[in-house]
Amino acid sequence: MSRGDLKTVHEGVIIAVEIMKEDICSKLRRELDEPISSERQVVYILVELRKLIELNGDDERFRALNFFCDWAVHAVLDQEGAKRIVRRFNNLQMRDYEAKWCGKERIVDIEFDTEMDDTIHLCKFRTELATCLQEPGLCAVPDAARPD
Repeated sequence: MSRGDLKTVHEGVIIAVEIMKEDICSKLRRELDEPISSERQVVYILVELRKLIELNGDDERFRALNFFCDWAVHAVLDQEGAKRIVRRFNNLQMRDYEAKWCGKERIVDIEFDTEMDDTIHLCKFRTELATCLQEPGLCAVPDAARPD
């Protein structure tokens, strides 16, 4: 295959990816225009967002959102993002266990407690979801469809 042929193939792939992104965003806009009232809708939205994150190479940028997108379709989460969250809950459980049953004073760790609070209340997920849905070039949707 010549360089010219490779360049043509490369340009074709880039165009195909852009068309895929536009198609995903169009589907998301249509779905988000409707009231969300079922698990099916949530799973569909998360799957489409996951595709968009992957196509844009934003896995690291949207780690929390990516985690929940994966969780929607995988029964077993064994990648680093899932392991990190499980470690947080394990640490919390161990600290509480030691305080209650071993007579140890529960150590106050503001950074850890804030991180746990953010995890439990889905703060990073909500922020990343809002960012993903409103950034130009990602998938801007109407204000009414954005999460609070």
